Amino acid sequence: MDKRYYTLTEANKAVAKIKPRLIKIAALMRGLGIIEDVTVSFNDDYQAYVHAITVAEQYYRYSHALYKELHKVLEYGCIVKDARIGLIDFYAQHNGMDIFLCYHLGEEEITSWHEPSAGYQGRKSVSLLQS
Repeated sequence: MDKRYYTLTEANKAVAKIKPRLIKIAALMRGLGIIEDVTVSFNDDYQAYVHAITVAEQYYRYSHALYKELHKVLEYGCIVKDARIGLIDFYAQHNGMDIFLCYHLGEEEITSWHEPSAGYQGRKSVSLLQS
């Protein structure tokens, strides 16, 4: 799969298609977290074993579904930076330099960008790209 560069307009159109997947990814991440956090004790070793197998199977199903969704998002050429909150970056170019158009689940559209080395804290308004 090759790296894909987006214009702001193209990235916003892709966000509309990717958003339902991001919602599902975030839900799967929450589900995996719940499975990891729950601890149950049994007096019977057999019941503990049955429970462990059931939990492992559930964890596998959630993990499989998560990676399936992540792969489908990757097909758009964007990078999932934080699956729990639906944070993704689209490659773009500005003045011959690679940048990321940054989208966070809950935003209506892409409003920020950052240099690859700057990360989320280095986000700047997309209005600066027009200058």
